[in-house]
Amino acid sequence: MKSRELGEALSRLPGDVRFHLETMKKDLVDHLGPALQAIVLHGSGVRGGYDPLTSDIDVFVVLRSDERERLAAIGPALDVARAAARVECVFFRADERIHAADVFPLLFEDVSRCHALLHGDDPFTALTVSPLHRCLRIEQELRDLRVRLRRLLTLQEVHRPVLAPRLLHKVKQMRSPL
Repeated sequence: MKSRELGEALSRLPGDVRFHLETMKKDLVDHLGPALQAIVLHGSGVRGGYDPLTSDIDVFVVLRSDERERLAAIGPALDVARAAARVECVFFRADERIHAADVFPLLFEDVSRCHALLHGDDPFTALTVSPLHRCLRIEQELRDLRVRLRRLLTLQEVHRPVLAPRLLHKVKQMRSPL
């Protein structure tokens, strides 16, 4: 696992994005209190390659508990962060971590390799992804790509320009696990 230093990760992001991440973090800590275990930044915002025009800011929010009232209370803060800085949060409970890694092995493996802890205890410490789950997910992705490519190849010439960007997107997704 490689957890990047927060300062190093944030220094790559524009000032307005850092401001909205910090504001969102404060609101989550204030509203969730002890129900919040961690806030983890991952993706291009940490790894590099962040593009202000096209990139989202990917954040995992790890909860100890997920009461409806607490989650509803953070809605406005998340709306502001999403609208102002394209912050996209994924929520999971700490006790779901292992099973979530089984179901989303490529994502969890990627995040385990490179992330920055914005708040709390690092949920990716000592997380291992099953080689079987990784292989099954890669197989699923490759079969899905094959099916989609066949469909794209049947499009009329006028629609062929969509082929390259879609293929590039899928190749980028598969680059790390392969």
